[in-house]
Amino acid sequence: MPPARIRIPKQLEAGFVKILTLENTSFLELSSALEEMPSAYRPDVVASQLLARTKTISADDINEMVSTLLSLFMLRESFDLPDAEFVEQITLAMEATSHRDLLRQNENRSRFKIRLTSLLASVFLLTVSKVLSLTTEHERVFQDARIVTDIRAAFLSKPEEQPKAAVLNHMLRIAYAEGGEIKAFFVALD
Repeated sequence: MPPARIRIPKQLEAGFVKILTLENTSFLELSSALEEMPSAYRPDVVASQLLARTKTISADDINEMVSTLLSLFMLRESFDLPDAEFVEQITLAMEATSHRDLLRQNENRSRFKIRLTSLLASVFLLTVSKVLSLTTEHERVFQDARIVTDIRAAFLSKPEEQPKAAVLNHMLRIAYAEGGEIKAFFVALD
């Protein structure tokens, strides 16, 4: 098998560890809750609804797993691999993290792959990830707006003399995120 083409970001490692180390009863409870979930398209709502349907998993663990799972589904869409190959790539990527010792035992590696495969079958998580993908697919994302007012003096031919008039200018500054950077442009409010 070639080396992993996927790298797991540090902030998602803990979610994968939680998925692997959940007790079997807690994992079954999570899987069952995912099958019964009503429509919810914000990660915080997904997490709170899952928390209400599970009794043996803490809120922190649910939040971490939801974040990891939604990222996993969005990643799967971008790689367009068959599930078995995708799960193998995630397993290889997990073995390249600081948690690699968890997967050294064949039993843990097999459990991890079985659990990922099972979770990837969740129609609910697939739907939520598709909706999130569609709602965040923008070239630019609005950050904030501000009106800036300035005074521009009107001098006659001799700049050393007092200005003869002044003009108030109002500009609308719109800031937006694009390509990971915050940019802005100004529009005159004439």
